[in-house]
Amino acid sequence: MLYQATEHALLTILKITTGLGVNSNNLNKLAQYCSMISDKVPTIFPRIIENDKQIFQSLQRTYIETRYREGYSISMTEMFVLFEKVESLKQTLGVFIIIWAKEK
Repeated sequence: MLYQATEHALLTILKITTGLGVNSNNLNKLAQYCSMISDKVPTIFPRIIENDKQIFQSLQRTYIETRYREGYSISMTEMFVLFEKVESLKQTLGVFIIIWAKEK
């Protein structure tokens, strides 16, 4: 669910800020696109140091791995880190929605 929440939040940020409906579920691409719009997204999902890269890669893998690989799991620590990041993204999306609604 964290993957889907991230995907939908990034897609929504792109839709309400650019009007474009992006047809991708690649989190790396979506995060890069959103980084061009908001400086907040790269702070939520920084991919500079190795640990941050591993966390993001873990998020990317969760969708496929949980669907097609029996017995896939991640550590509780990793899950909590990802949950906090998705929660931050949700809050960022909320700010975009408020701004968008005021402009309408």
